[in-house]
Amino acid sequence: MCAAAITPKPVPIVAAIPVACGVGALDPGCKDGPAAFRQYWARHACSRYAALAWEPAPGNLYMEDGTPLEIVARTSRWLAWTTRRVTQRGKRFLVIGGDQSCAIGTWSGASDALRRFGAFSPARDAMADCERMVDCEPRKELRAMMHESSLQKI
Repeated sequence: MCAAAITPKPVPIVAAIPVACGVGALDPGCKDGPAAFRQYWARHACSRYAALAWEPAPGNLYMEDGTPLEIVARTSRWLAWTTRRVTQRGKRFLVIGGDQSCAIGTWSGASDALRRFGAFSPARDAMADCERMVDCEPRKELRAMMHESSLQKI
């Protein structure tokens, strides 16, 4: 078989949603995760698996002009709007965080968009199970907010 006769399979386009928020974590440096991932993806030949279409995030989204809970709430509203819009358009998406709080907006937006198909139960991995958070007051508020958000959408 001649190499010229082989047609390469098109790669899927995936919406990459960066969530550079670290205020809900014990190590706020996790906010640098999306930038590190993007740099890695650009330097390596990852495009044979998927093409990432990066969603823009508002520049003032992560400004620390409030309590951690207020910043997480603002970020979660934007993320819910973004994942809802992407899901309604029938696109696949990848949320790249940040801290565990990015699950709040992801669950909320995707479940809103998929509600017309019936019940939507988000898959939870070991890091987004919300049970490993330290029991200090701000963390208790974040954990309660994450549980409330996930339960409202199920």
